[in-house]
Amino acid sequence: MQWRTFAPGPNDLPRGIGGPAGRPARHPVNLSVGDGFKFGCGFALALAISVLAGVLLVSLVILLAVAMGADLAVFLRR
Repeated sequence: MQWRTFAPGPNDLPRGIGGPAGRPARHPVNLSVGDGFKFGCGFALALAISVLAGVLLVSLVILLAVAMGADLAVFLRR
């Protein structure tokens, strides 16, 4: 590969003495959702998913109530 004109990939770089043999090196740019939970970002992700699920559930209940002919204006009157 003498005629490569782009930057070398992670497998092309020289490596020093690493960890135990047979275990691939872990690069710090490889993040997952589990890593987000370690840093607190996963809690925000879980909150966003639960809020979206709650909005979906409430809208489904309202849709079913309207389809069954319920008067939802009762909740808005004083």
